[in-house]
Amino acid sequence: GDESAEELSGNWALLDLLEALRWVKQNAAAFGGDPDNVTLFGESAGGLNTASLLLSPLSKGLLHRAIIQSGGFSRMTPDEGERFADGARPGHRNSSNEVLARALVAEGLAPDAKAARTLLTTTPGRQLARTLKALPPAALLKAYAGARGGWMLDLPQLFRDGVVVPTGEPLEVLKSPEGWNPVPVMVGTNRDEQNLFLFMDPAHVERRFGMFPHVLDPPNYLATGEYLSRAWRVAGAEQPALAMVQSGHTQVFAYRFDWDEEPVAAGTELSRYLGAAHGLEIPFVFGHFQLGRLGKVLFTEENLAGREALSRALRAYWGAFARTGWPSVEEHPAWRPFNAAPGADAFLVLDTPGGGGIRMAGGLDSTEALLADLAKDPRLPTAEARCRVRQQLVGWRRALTAEQYAAVEECRPFALSAR
Repeated sequence: GDESAEELSGNWALLDLLEALRWVKQNAAAFGGDPDNVTLFGESAGGLNTASLLLSPLSKGLLHRAIIQSGGFSRMTPDEGERFADGARPGHRNSSNEVLARALVAEGLAPDAKAARTLLTTTPGRQLARTLKALPPAALLKAYAGARGGWMLDLPQLFRDGVVVPTGEPLEVLKSPEGWNPVPVMVGTNRDEQNLFLFMDPAHVERRFGMFPHVLDPPNYLATGEYLSRAWRVAGAEQPALAMVQSGHTQVFAYRFDWDEEPVAAGTELSRYLGAAHGLEIPFVFGHFQLGRLGKVLFTEENLAGREALSRALRAYWGAFARTGWPSVEEHPAWRPFNAAPGADAFLVLDTPGGGGIRMAGGLDSTEALLADLAKDPRLPTAEARCRVRQQLVGWRRALTAEQYAAVEECRPFALSAR
């Protein structure tokens, strides 16, 4: 067709962001802005996009600061995003071909999976496009297998296509000063990232009378949340920060958000089971806590003074970083660059005085350390319990490969679900 190489890459969200950055470059001065001092920041999927544009050769000169909140640098190959899961170059279980084959069968356009595959591989492109465009959106959504955390679709999103994002492993790309855009970077995660997803997962929490949350197995819940959150921190903050520093870059600042002063609600200790969960830092960064009914539950008069003071600190740090590339401000503890040396302070902890306050801390984690802790954790007393957490480390955080999981002796009776 008429698509460009960029459009064919599948990285459409990144292309939209690039277009927005180009617009800012061209027009910022007309609004009193500085086109040579542009900060891009995002959380979760926005963090993934921000991290991707740090890697992208197309964004050079368009961004000058980057803040990655609870994001990551894991990227799939185009093969993983497109091919069938059992092919010679296997794709993701929810690759485009896998999903479309399931949808064709479900809609009666193919009698079985084999026929659907034949249809996808032999039908002329324009004819196939018309057929696929006629499918109801609901049919495509239903065709995604194995929702993560009981409710989130697990699907390929960003690709190492060699056009928008380099083809190399992202951490290796970051280690080369020529491989990425070495602008000042802030990167961090929340201490209990994964608790949000566990809290929404019926496998871990039931809703009595459809409303009141009840944690089914508290020790297992807390252990699972800890190891998945630690894996997120390793992959989403510490390993990328280390790679950037290894490239010779010095303006890398890491953080961990620890606020966990939620109340007891409907008999459930939210401070324990949500804690510093995914996304909770967002209202602190923007300086308002108006989140509708959820905000009224989480943010109370009892935690008002502490969270407002912490919010002022976050806004001061983020604002100083956007202005100068250095997040330190006089009225708050100094935020020093990431340092992985043994015994050094590596990251800033963001918390109220009741949780230890704002402070620099060290003690970097690793995948090897968290797996060693998992293997002997008394909260996971059976091989099955330990292996279920390892399975989630494969599927959610990709801290383990399927091959590494298969090599764990005690997990052989508990096979991974389809890729």
